[in-house]
Amino acid sequence: MTSNMKQWAPIEDEANEELEKELKAGRSNEFMKLKVGKNRVRFLPRDPKWKSHIKIIHEHFVDDIPGKTGSFRFACPRRHGAGARCPECERGDVLRRGNNVVDRERAKDHYPSTRNYSNVIDRSDEGSGPRIITFGSTIFDQLKAIFDDKADGGDYTNPGDEGFDIIITRTGTGKQDTKYAVSAARAQSALSEDQDEADGWMETMWSLDSYSAVLAADKLLDALAGEDSRGGRARAALPAVRSKGRTAQQDIKEEDDE
Repeated sequence: MTSNMKQWAPIEDEANEELEKELKAGRSNEFMKLKVGKNRVRFLPRDPKWKSHIKIIHEHFVDDIPGKTGSFRFACPRRHGAGARCPECERGDVLRRGNNVVDRERAKDHYPSTRNYSNVIDRSDEGSGPRIITFGSTIFDQLKAIFDDKADGGDYTNPGDEGFDIIITRTGTGKQDTKYAVSAARAQSALSEDQDEADGWMETMWSLDSYSAVLAADKLLDALAGEDSRGGRARAALPAVRSKGRTAQQDIKEEDDE
């Protein structure tokens, strides 16, 4: 049988594997990690549908889940679900009420960490477009001071010519030794000299609300329970104590977790 169909090449296994690696890499590309030294960023303005350009999220990181590797992150139902029950917070409550000093100290690991999420442009990598930066109270307080200083600061999310970049200088590594100094760039500048590029960045900001979405109770319990020895769910066998694990996303946050 003859065909006028254009010549084609079948899908190759190696190409599929490369695509999978690229997709996995892209999933973590939304987060910007503050490097040691100066980080020059431009905070993007809030979407009109958002209350603020910053989203405060209370989140848990759990490891030691049966049958799973790595950590599981979820928004705290108690804080984001109108007081819904949270398995991790309840574990913390049990430990906190105990008589053992060690248990009371370990209870802290079961309560959520409070993080601030915001969209920025990394001036050292503008080609990546909007990135998400996460930070704690130290950076937040310094950003607020810049905003409140109408003479030398102001609205650092202004995308126009009167806007300005923010410089975040990081020193040290690790949770105990890392420090941050935040300052306003001396020169005012537009978000981009190319208005189409600026519009594109603002139109493709990451939806921060998705990070505070609360899982349904049954799905959350299943995720925390993992799998039992038979490969089935072990919801009833949730361990009483868990400790925080480490993921790429958490590494970004931990070091500026003031």
